[in-house]
Amino acid sequence: MVAVIEAGGTKTEARIGNRSRSEVRSGAGINPYFQSDEEILDRLKVIFTKENSGPNAITHAYYYGAGCSHPDQAARVQSCIRTILPDLLVLEVHSDLTGAARAVCRNTTGFVGILGTGSNACIYDGKSIQSQMVSFGFWLGDEGSGGYLGKLIFKDWLRNKLPAAVEATIETLLHFPKEVALERIYADPNPNKTIASLARVAIENKNHPAFRQLIKKSLDDYFEETRHLFESFQNLTFHFVGSVAWHLSEEITKQITIRGYQTGKIVSNPSDLLFEYHTENNYDVNR
Repeated sequence: MVAVIEAGGTKTEARIGNRSRSEVRSGAGINPYFQSDEEILDRLKVIFTKENSGPNAITHAYYYGAGCSHPDQAARVQSCIRTILPDLLVLEVHSDLTGAARAVCRNTTGFVGILGTGSNACIYDGKSIQSQMVSFGFWLGDEGSGGYLGKLIFKDWLRNKLPAAVEATIETLLHFPKEVALERIYADPNPNKTIASLARVAIENKNHPAFRQLIKKSLDDYFEETRHLFESFQNLTFHFVGSVAWHLSEEITKQITIRGYQTGKIVSNPSDLLFEYHTENNYDVNR
């Protein structure tokens, strides 16, 4: 059987099975830049809880995760998976961007964007990533993402610039009051996840002028940051993956159209598409 694992900052999901049947298991997010090997192992063990021997053994595992574009971080994740599934015949660890590109582009050229807890982008030629966004991470970058939109909301909240009606919602999501906000967020071991939780406030109130402006700024900054990737193309299809992309698909489509390009797939979770990609291209895992 094959396991296709997708790990983001908020959630990890694995689809396990073959072409005729499969199941989905999920757990907490994994990013090797934020977690130790022990924490990564604990989070993987929640997903791989069942016996993996005999006819139900997982033989092929493909992991696509945040933070895995760097070889050292990918190697750490690979070692953790081998600890849990030592008898794998095939194990590959790739960046979440490669997973998104394989899912939505297959063998065609396109712009591929990720807008979830974090953000990323690339030009994919149907086989490999040709150029990609320089990612500066949560504190310095991640334009367009839930984390970036959350930072805009967080700052306006501290400046008392948001509608009074959402003040209580923000405190509930953050679990701390405004008076200690800066102290708590800088001490938070997972600030990207905490701040990204605020994006839902903008999404749920996106017709309010204050939040419509914040959403527009977040997306404007994203397309400006990635402009060098696509500006030399006359014809290009833009695909997006991620929960923020899905909820803001109308706003993203407007941004693409304004720039004279076509909109392709916008999916919240590419799990099904990636699983199809691997089971359709690998006979052994379908037996």
